[in-house]
Amino acid sequence: MTPTSFDDMERRLRAVERMLSLLRALLASRASRSKVTAFTRELWPDTSKQGGPFPGNACASTVFDSIWNIEERHGDDYLLREADLAHHMRLLTEGEPFAGAPRVAWVKGTADALAKSLSRSTARFWVDGLGWHESVSFSSPYTGRAFLAIGPLEPFPEPPAVDIHATEPAGVEVITDLLDTLGIDLDDLVHPPALAVGSWSLWRQDDNGVRELVARFSGRVKARRALERFERLHHRQMYWLEDG
Repeated sequence: MTPTSFDDMERRLRAVERMLSLLRALLASRASRSKVTAFTRELWPDTSKQGGPFPGNACASTVFDSIWNIEERHGDDYLLREADLAHHMRLLTEGEPFAGAPRVAWVKGTADALAKSLSRSTARFWVDGLGWHESVSFSSPYTGRAFLAIGPLEPFPEPPAVDIHATEPAGVEVITDLLDTLGIDLDDLVHPPALAVGSWSLWRQDDNGVRELVARFSGRVKARRALERFERLHHRQMYWLEDG
């Protein structure tokens, strides 16, 4: 390692430490958002070339790109909320466990709606060249497998969709676990994978003993919840699920 490269590493270290200290001070009301803006312009002046002050450090780059616009508003509030700033601090101190993790599915809907269905909240961040995004991490209650959902803050696909990442490739077990965790099935995915994840049929029998297929599902939990909805109606018909 040459002295120059070591000096560069030391400068980046000090810059990360300053950024972390400034975010702590902001959350403790000991610094202002304008002070954070001044720090970003000092570290990377507007006249700088394309790139950023943290080459090779994806987490620090994401945080820096996000706080560059820390005074931006979203409706009546700041776009970067206190919860987002706390998330960015964790990125700086703990890293991103999903860095390089493959996308295993593309779920219809928004990251915010997915987060609310799990009683969680999203974290907002800037993606260079793509704009503001939000993410939510969650785990399967059945296996403990971890997932990360990422989508644009202002959805632009029609219909909107969310990338789902996992630390394993998209095999049958991973996709089945994802479907059960979110209570969805393959119909809720954009370009669903050609995997045999299972099938469940919802049947109904009326007062005359006539059986009728109500719906088919490729997600066990989604099928079970559909059955429970019909059972709560207290109709005289009988409902049940069958495999296949």
